[in-house]
Amino acid sequence: MFDTMHLIINKKESLRIVYYHMIAENSPEYYFKGKSIGIKTFKRHLKFYKDKFDVISLKDAISSWEQGESLNRKLVITFDDGFRENHSVIAPILLDEKLTATFFIISNCIDNMDMMWRNKLILIDKYKGENFNSIVNNVSSEFNIPKIQYKQNLMDWSFKTWPMDIKEPIVNNLWSQIMPMSISEYLNQNKPYCSVKEIKELVNDKFEVGSHSMSHPLFSKLDYDQFKKEIINSSDKLSEIINCKINHFSYPFGIRADNAFEQKFFSTQKDNWRFFGIKNKMQNYGKNLNIWERDNSEFSYGKMLLRFHLLPAYRLFKG
Repeated sequence: MFDTMHLIINKKESLRIVYYHMIAENSPEYYFKGKSIGIKTFKRHLKFYKDKFDVISLKDAISSWEQGESLNRKLVITFDDGFRENHSVIAPILLDEKLTATFFIISNCIDNMDMMWRNKLILIDKYKGENFNSIVNNVSSEFNIPKIQYKQNLMDWSFKTWPMDIKEPIVNNLWSQIMPMSISEYLNQNKPYCSVKEIKELVNDKFEVGSHSMSHPLFSKLDYDQFKKEIINSSDKLSEIINCKINHFSYPFGIRADNAFEQKFFSTQKDNWRFFGIKNKMQNYGKNLNIWERDNSEFSYGKMLLRFHLLPAYRLFKG
């Protein structure tokens, strides 16, 4: 039965954590069409946060929780993936608004050393030609993965059928047969991601940095060793860059790994790790910080408000 009083208590005490990926007037060709948030819309979001909440850093939110302080009307802003817009667009806006944020970064993409596999697929889909189906079928056979189904798009096919340990060879094979330039050439020309220098500048401006894994896999498909490697190696690289231990981690796709993996990881690591998903149920308080979840705010202003107020309550109601 829906417990209204319990929900009211949760609303009062629960920390809100919002997340974004791309803030840009137009989505770059390597990003999902129409999924970026325009600057004007983003500023309206920020005004709402400032008017209704005390916007604080993730570090301060955790410190308040550890000291048993109320998280009433507290909100944290976060960004995933580590696109260059973090530095060139988002940070200047936040500094002007006197707001802070945490940037969760894919470590393999730093300095544009690689491109996240889903962004490669976006480009492959845009450049595909008449022989595309033949290429995809050959790749399916070569890697022994199910063939793409009729009317199934690349994203759905990859998400449902690709083993995460061979996602890079699969997508790179497709790229080599379809794209007019190499991955390194494309990265050198377009530079989608933040550089080491830009990450350091973000930290110097008092923003926080966290891990978003090495390669953005679907964590529910990983075994424990892969799970651990993606988190530890990413953290180590980022920690070396900013000369400070990184122990905040946001799940790619927001989908958590097996709970047994998390518990084993927490019990064997000396650092106070914090993992964050994206299915907020108004429970970001209480005894277990590692069940904290975030809210997707990548929508028009009106839709963002509707989801912000109603979706967590709906999830809580559904259980």
